[in-house]
Formats: sequence, C-alpha cells, structure tokens
Amino acid sequence: MNKKKVALSSLVGQAWEQLKGTVLEEIRQQVEGLAKAERETRLGRGRHERKPGPLRRWGYKLRKVLLTPWGMIQGLRLPRIRDVEQKCEVAFLSSERSEARLAEMLLASTLGGMSYRKVVNWARRHLGMVISAAWVGRVVEAAAARMERRRQERFSARAFEAVVVDAVWVHYRRSPGRRSRSGALLVAIGVEFGGAFRVLDWQVADHEDRAAYQALFQRLYERGLEEVPLIVADGCGSVRAAAEIVYPLAQLQPCLRHWLQNLEVSLHQRSWLHRRRLRRDFWWIYEAENVEQAERWALHFIRRWARSEPDLVRHFSQGFDASITFLKSGLRTWSYRLRTTNLAEGFFRNLRRFLGRFPGFLSPEHSERALGLYLLGAELN
Repeated sequence: MNKKKVALSSLVGQAWEQLKGTVLEEIRQQVEGLAKAERETRLGRGRHERKPGPLRRWGYKLRKVLLTPWGMIQGLRLPRIRDVEQKCEVAFLSSERSEARLAEMLLASTLGGMSYRKVVNWARRHLGMVISAAWVGRVVEAAAARMERRRQERFSARAFEAVVVDAVWVHYRRSPGRRSRSGALLVAIGVEFGGAFRVLDWQVADHEDRAAYQALFQRLYERGLEEVPLIVADGCGSVRAAAEIVYPLAQLQPCLRHWLQNLEVSLHQRSWLHRRRLRRDFWWIYEAENVEQAERWALHFIRRWARSEPDLVRHFSQGFDASITFLKSGLRTWSYRLRTTNLAEGFFRNLRRFLGRFPGFLSPEHSERALGLYLLGAELN
C-alpha cells in the first residue's frame, strides 16, 4: 500500500491549470460584452437608431495583452467611439492604474534585481492581488521570450525608408572578481514612409566602434533588411565605416544637432546672444522645401557670417553638402524626422530616466534583456 501523501496545493494547482484557459476565455467574452454595453450607453442609442449628436461607432481595436489577477488575456476586442465634429477618437475605456503599476513592478524585479517574492508582497499589500512568485517568474520569462522572438522577425527587402542609429552608455555593477565598468548599448530605429517609426534591434558592446555597428547592421541584414536608403547618425566615423561594409549604397545623414554643436566650438565670440543668433540662422536653412532652396539660404548664411566667423563658415561649407542628404531623398512631408537623431535621443531620454532608478546592470546580456522588457512595458502602458 502506498502511504505517500498528496499535497492539496498540488491538486489545486493542477485543477487551476485545467480550468485556466476556460476561465480566461469566459472573462474575455464578458469584458467585451460589458465594453459594448458601455459604448451604447455613451452613444445613447441602439445600433440602428438615429439620434442627433457628434458621436459615432468607430469599429474595434485589438488589445494584445490585458493583465488580470487570474492571468493574461490576449486578443481583447474593444469598441471605439469617434467624434465626427472634432475628428478624433473619444476615449471611454482606460486601463486600471493597478495594472500599470504591477507591470512596472514586474519589470523592476528583473531590471533592478528585486526578488519575485518582494513583488508578490507588494502586490498583495498595495493592490490586493494574490499572485505567486512562480507566476511572476513566468510572466517575466514569457515577456523576455516574446521580445527575443520579435528580434528574430524578418523584414521585407526595403521595409523602411531610413534607419536612425545611436548609442547610450550603461553602467555594469562591480562584482568580487571584476571592477565596475561602462558599456555601449547601440539601438537601430526604423522610419517608415510617412514618418512612423519603431525600434528594430539593439546590440551591446564595450565601445561605440565600427565592429559594434557592423554587428548591428549585420543582424538587420540577416533578418531581411537588405536595402537601407538612408542612415541617420551622430556623424561618428564608426557608423560610416560599418555602413560601407553592410549597406554600401546607403546615404549617410549626419545629425544636424551634433553638427551644430561642433560648429559652435569654432566660434570666436561665444556669448549667449551670439550663439542664439547662430542657431536661429542655422536651423532656418533646413526649413527649406528642396535642395535648391536650401543652397540659396546656405549662401545667404555664409555671406552673413563670413566676416565675423571665418572658421565657422569654412567648416560649414565643408560639411553642408552632406547635411542636406535628407532633402535629396524627396520625402519632404516628414523629412524633418531625418534631420537629427532625435528619434533615438527621445527614446534614450525616457530609457535613461527609467533605468536611473536602478544601480546598474549585472552583465551585457542583462542590459540587452532589460531593453527588451522596457520596450514591452512601453507597449503595455
């Protein structure tokens, strides 16, 4: 006779795993039904009734993930309302604040080295949610796996009109056998026709050098992005050297903001007012609608500053032709996004603000994973 006892918690866990799919599907259907009822209440009329007012039904949107105390619901179909007079969507559904805070804590548990048990205690104390450390671990691991799958997705031969690349310097923690050190996290952002953009891939490296950028470009090429018409970078030679190997036909647009900073170094008079005038005249050139107009305005700029700042004018003349590469591509309606690396800079600014709460990364692999989970958290919130 077998006298081994079976733990009740094990039986409860088995029962929950068997019922989990059915329960989450039922919750999804109930939430969709309640959302439709809320839309009808806001509109104040049935589906085929006519009633004056600016609000109209506007189809549905698909929410990828909804975090609940019972698990993650995927593929939630939520109704939308549009104001035809204001020509905008009317938001009548919003995520619960506790959901966003819990998602942030899950990311913090990985990025900051916080234990899953602390996350469980925090959720129970502040949100009244009963979750397990194993569940938290599964959510974080599933998020990491999802981002890794995304990094393996293939692109079409020319999926993006431009690629913006830049780097952020990160700090690695000190360990008993290693001193603290810094590293570079290189990020490529793709710009689609029309100006929409998204993060394509990233690469960790010890230095912001040619080998690191070549590895990043090679990953994009192997994923199917065989043609890149324009690469926007901060002007460092490492990007140019790497692009000549992987994307030899791509044109390189230097970041105008970085170039202006370099031009200001050659000023003889560096007062605040003098630099303000320079910036005003400089950016005025790049508001041109085409190359010919930019060249005329650049000639006016040279005549205006030649007498007082000859060194600045010489450096400007040498780099001007490369600085208007974004105008040569014929994408004027949204080419303002390609004048600088501000796409990457804005992304890095938010990333630095988020990571500033943590003491640093454990390893380069940890920084790669942290960036992936950060992107996932930005999608969920």
